[in-house]
Amino acid sequence: MTSGTPSYGPGSPTFKCPNCHALTYHVWSRLEVRMGTGSWPFDDEPGAMVVQGHQLTLHPDLIRGGFLSEDDVPHRWFGSTCVGCEKGAVWRQGQLVFPLSSSVDRPHVDMPPDARELYEEARNTYPVSRRAAAALARASLESLLRELTPEQPRASLDELIASLSGLVNRRMWEVLTALRVLGNSTLHSQESDIKTIYMSEEATELVDVIFGAINELVDELVTRPAQSKNLYDMLPPGVRESAERKAAESGHNL
Repeated sequence: MTSGTPSYGPGSPTFKCPNCHALTYHVWSRLEVRMGTGSWPFDDEPGAMVVQGHQLTLHPDLIRGGFLSEDDVPHRWFGSTCVGCEKGAVWRQGQLVFPLSSSVDRPHVDMPPDARELYEEARNTYPVSRRAAAALARASLESLLRELTPEQPRASLDELIASLSGLVNRRMWEVLTALRVLGNSTLHSQESDIKTIYMSEEATELVDVIFGAINELVDELVTRPAQSKNLYDMLPPGVRESAERKAAESGHNL
């Protein structure tokens, strides 16, 4: 996970695209507003532009007797277009404005669709609302556990997490419990130490752990079992039967 907002400008033609996330070349252009027969660099500073009728125009004080040239207007806003994915991004004074840049890791490739959708929403919401992101992360975790334990349709999230005892290590179980409590406290406006830390500017490490635990859970309960089964299935049937018989004779249920 990386923190902070990407900072680039026209002097940076090659960087990691905020859309396709590949290291690619970008074409830059100024963001301009059409005024009459010409166009001027867009400026969002207070008083720089005013609305007259249904049109946006420069503030009269900036015209200075009609001698204002385009070069007199500060160039704060730029657009970049990736030559790879051909998608654009918007920047203000070198800081990425669109698309929103999230510091949260992407979902595990094996995460079930419903849980993935909620996780992606939590990830994309985090730069705007940490409170909403925590609630969505909790929802993603609950969706994941319901997918993995269909035999417990009426179980609460607390009960679903408790059922993981023995399936995951204690560290992960503790983090998942913390995520449940954090999600509940943000949903119901309850105060807690973990919520206070999570909502602070120094929460990067905590966010890493919380969102990372969901991905780790997918790896532990979905990816690794599938990989192990694929490997085991490669063994000759006779070898598998012999190994399973010996395991049964020793009192181990497989």
